[in-house]
Amino acid sequence: MKPDASSVQPSETWQITILYDRPEARQCAARACDNLVRRFWSRIGFDTTWWALEELEGPENPEAARRLRETDILVLAMTDTQGLHPGLLQWLEQTLREREGREGALIVLCTRQPAPLHRIDPELNAKLHCLARCVGLDYLNEPPDCLPGRLPHSLDHYAHRAEQNTDVIRRILDSPHPPPPPPPAWHP
Repeated sequence: MKPDASSVQPSETWQITILYDRPEARQCAARACDNLVRRFWSRIGFDTTWWALEELEGPENPEAARRLRETDILVLAMTDTQGLHPGLLQWLEQTLREREGREGALIVLCTRQPAPLHRIDPELNAKLHCLARCVGLDYLNEPPDCLPGRLPHSLDHYAHRAEQNTDVIRRILDSPHPPPPPPPAWHP
């Protein structure tokens, strides 16, 4: 029996931003996000925002840009790969570069297609994969089976953590060093 959802509080909240080209792509992304929520609802809360690709065209959209800089998971759902035209791809690249190395994931979903993007449009797949790698995002063609947990946003956190001596580290540092192995015997 599943616990009452009101009594379970997730330990963290992740932002998901979905960009889609048509209503059927939005529905596909909604199913994918519902599956993530169902699998991880007890550990992770999700704050989801939706943007139609056509809303991002024309004048710069500062709210969408802010959200992309902060999002943990970016879902790009398309029925037609031509919808991600060069101007929109350039805006996406420029905005994601402003994440300053913040980790996350880019999930590309192709609806109405029997195969993943790398088989449908290898050139666009290569561009998106390269973009994801350059800005510190994992690149996926389907929703993940597991989520690793949030990573710290700064190097200062890592430095602080590295300076801490946990019980395990103390035991390792305080344990006597084993004697060196004897030199190999030489036999003429």
